Amino acid sequence: MINKVFLAHNFYRHEGGEDAVYRNEKELLISNNVSVQAYEKHNNDIPDKRITGLIPHLFSMSWNKNVYKEISKILRDDKPDIAHFHNTFQLISPSAYAACHDNGVPVVQTLHNFRLICPGGLLQRDDAPCEKCIGHMPLASVAHGCYRNSRLSSAAVTLMITRNRYNKSYTNNVDRYITLTDFSTKKFTAGGIPNEKIMVKPNFIPDPPPPGNGDGGYMVYVGRLSEEKGIKTLISAWSKTPTIPLYIIGDGPLSGFVKTAADNNNNKITWLGFKDKKEVFDYISNAALLILPSICYEGFPLTILEAYACGTPVLVSRLGNMNEVVIEDETGFKFTPGDATDLSNKTSFLWENIEKLKKLRPNIYKHYISHYSADRNFTQLINIYRTAIDSYNISKTKS
Repeated sequence: MINKVFLAHNFYRHEGGEDAVYRNEKELLISNNVSVQAYEKHNNDIPDKRITGLIPHLFSMSWNKNVYKEISKILRDDKPDIAHFHNTFQLISPSAYAACHDNGVPVVQTLHNFRLICPGGLLQRDDAPCEKCIGHMPLASVAHGCYRNSRLSSAAVTLMITRNRYNKSYTNNVDRYITLTDFSTKKFTAGGIPNEKIMVKPNFIPDPPPPGNGDGGYMVYVGRLSEEKGIKTLISAWSKTPTIPLYIIGDGPLSGFVKTAADNNNNKITWLGFKDKKEVFDYISNAALLILPSICYEGFPLTILEAYACGTPVLVSRLGNMNEVVIEDETGFKFTPGDATDLSNKTSFLWENIEKLKKLRPNIYKHYISHYSADRNFTQLINIYRTAIDSYNISKTKS
């Protein structure tokens, strides 16, 4: 029986999908009467850019002694059944795993991105997938400045990865990893994570609204407005697509680019900016199609699950995890990554065959319930916890 979970997460400066998944799983555990001890750090607390504060921080990313002490005390006092980490970057660090094992607590780590095998976290460089560092010391990332376009920052992340590979933090101090898809599992296995320690569990959406009918008369994009999300491909496609209204929801580095495109397209493109969760669901429910044109592998985009929960078909890049999660002609459709012409052709064809999209909606919703509901996710999560505990106990007996 799992009664008490130590749940840890390092929030990013700009919150995104990983932060939402952490909150979702935290509430999922609590709502199922599991006691949760939450340990949280926030990257807004990273020291300023003055060299006196930054250099010590770059080293503590690899192994934070203060975090080790803090977590050790919590575990001794609270005695949880298991520790589950969502993100340890940048402030928590892999020292947290050692703190757990040194205090008799098994460890689970969810792999939301590819940071353990790619300092940039996306397996992407120069707007294209890149797997150069998989299975190797990630020195290429330093040469190319893959993390934040900075060689110094990339070197710090490379040091973190290399040090913790060398001292076996990733292999000995984590009992089970959670990947979101089989595609991700293959990449992490190739990068040195033992396959027997990996279990697949997708994300989920808590309390989705009833499915919609898709009668809004538009297509929609929901997400961060940034290069890796394929925003430029989307805008370019719409310059070739004269009749379909497109709503864009989100904010980010390319918001100015999107605003200009919207202003210059005679109301064909509407940029709505940031919207709260209820509004997002309303727009997705009424959309004929949700488009996700990412040029990176992605993790497991929550927007796909939001669309499935609303019964809305999706059109995604034929790339990485998206290619696995979307079932052609059943839950959605695919196009060639980065190919604006192919995207334009696909959206035009589907718009002309709108009834085809509507016929998919009931089965898409059924697919969501059978694969991604909260109840199913809780069952999977508890099973992973039990497997991790059993594995930890066996390894402890052998040692």
